[in-house]
Amino acid sequence: MEGTTALDWRYSQRDMARSVVTLDFSFRCIHDDEIPGILEILKYYPETDLVDISGNCLTQSGLNHFIEGLKSSYVTCVYMGNNKISDETILKMKENKPLVGRIEELSLKTANFTEKSLLYLSVIIKKASFLSFLDLSSSNITVEGSKILAEGLNENKTLIDLVLNRNKDIGPVGAKHISYGVQKSKIKNLFLCHCEILCDGLIEFKRCDKLTKLSVMSNKIKNRGLVEYSKSIPKNIFLKNLVLGFNLIEKEGINFLCQKVKKNFSIRELNISYNLFFERSPEGFLLMNLVGQSITEIPFYNPYFIKKIGYKTHLIVEFKKCLSRITPRLPFEMGNHILSFLKVIPV
Repeated sequence: MEGTTALDWRYSQRDMARSVVTLDFSFRCIHDDEIPGILEILKYYPETDLVDISGNCLTQSGLNHFIEGLKSSYVTCVYMGNNKISDETILKMKENKPLVGRIEELSLKTANFTEKSLLYLSVIIKKASFLSFLDLSSSNITVEGSKILAEGLNENKTLIDLVLNRNKDIGPVGAKHISYGVQKSKIKNLFLCHCEILCDGLIEFKRCDKLTKLSVMSNKIKNRGLVEYSKSIPKNIFLKNLVLGFNLIEKEGINFLCQKVKKNFSIRELNISYNLFFERSPEGFLLMNLVGQSITEIPFYNPYFIKKIGYKTHLIVEFKKCLSRITPRLPFEMGNHILSFLKVIPV
């Protein structure tokens, strides 16, 4: 879910910025012998900016042929994840200097990287002077791989969006390497969900004070990590969106976070859905920092609760799993599906 969300968000950002001509061949069961046909289509549409061949049955041979064919095109965005990407495929891309020189967006999801392929990718990142979006979700990136990747990030000055979701071997040590690379780069949006970064991994991102979005869902983060990270929030003038859902955060950690967010003037969205607090107290968010206020007009069928806290900051809590346990305790008007007059308890 997180990777898809990241790509959808990227699509919307790109489409707002400029018009893009796209050839979408994703998830069509395309085989290696059909690549020449795709390259022929590219010749008929030389204005094509983006080619998506994700989720097909392509092997090393077909992918290498595809990359070689892009050398004479004007394509700047390549989405080729969910195929059998090998070391030789990344090497072929590294050697395609015209493509590396103009590429703006690259998706290599489920690439199953080795250290060798990450060394090749690191060189691509260093030399790609227009690269702004990179998706390496579910690509078997390890601690050592994170270190290699960080070396490439250090020398890249154009990358804006980095997606590393579902690389569980990154861990807290790998997160330290990634945070070092992010500090040296221009990255603004970092997606690091399902990477087992734990408390120590989150703490490392205290120093990444130029991020505008940080998504660290499902990383087994507890109060200690959140409290330490939250101490940097009041001085962070760039962070706009912080996603902390599906972790192990309890009431004390969430309360501390909200207090720090109130001192921040940049954060617009704070998502804390499905943390331990909601498992132990279904009405969880009602006890947090919404002192003495009433909540009205919450759609019964809406899976999200959005509340303004602090200065233009919206607290987002997803309801789906706990809604059935909350509603029996709260007055609601079934006719128009509105929950109203929810008085909160001072904390």
